[in-house]
Amino acid sequence: MDLRALFRDHLDTRMAALAPALEATGYDTLVISSGQPFTYFADDQDAPFNAIPHFRHHCPLEGPHHLLMLKPGQKPRLVRFAPEDFWYEQLPLGDPFWADSFDVVEAATLDAVWASLGDLGRGAYVGNEVDRAEAAGLALNPLDLTLQLDWNRGLKTPYEVACIEVAAAMAARGHEAGRRAFFAGANELEIHHAYVQAVG
Repeated sequence: MDLRALFRDHLDTRMAALAPALEATGYDTLVISSGQPFTYFADDQDAPFNAIPHFRHHCPLEGPHHLLMLKPGQKPRLVRFAPEDFWYEQLPLGDPFWADSFDVVEAATLDAVWASLGDLGRGAYVGNEVDRAEAAGLALNPLDLTLQLDWNRGLKTPYEVACIEVAAAMAARGHEAGRRAFFAGANELEIHHAYVQAVG
């Protein structure tokens, strides 16, 4: 399976669907953030982070504060937040199968992330970093556009189907290992470990 080619076609399909959605709603640019984490009240720990679904729909990069700038007719720009931080070492991006589909820019601070976007024209924003998006002059989570983006998420590309197939095969191995462990008398934690080991 050639994930690189499948993903390139996937992103082309997403961009082709985005162009009429932007035109119909009066925008020429869409900025999507991967999202910002939140910290538990009265604590110093962040909740487990999950990227904004619309970001994940266009890019599989993990982690908070990344931005996508999508303009029809242009290569999508991905701004990767890679802070120079004493506590959180950032590994190099490397060469993931999806990277060459984007104009990738790295930024060490949140201010630099947003400055990397450049001219946004009449832009819309989807995500939860609304203070920065508002300061950038973007329309915040416009309903008419997000409804179309939500609809488009229901239509699966061959890349997404391939990902579902791989995930289902992995899960089947895990469930089979869990079943064997259960019937061998394993406790709940041991069953969980059998599942995780089988999935890899």
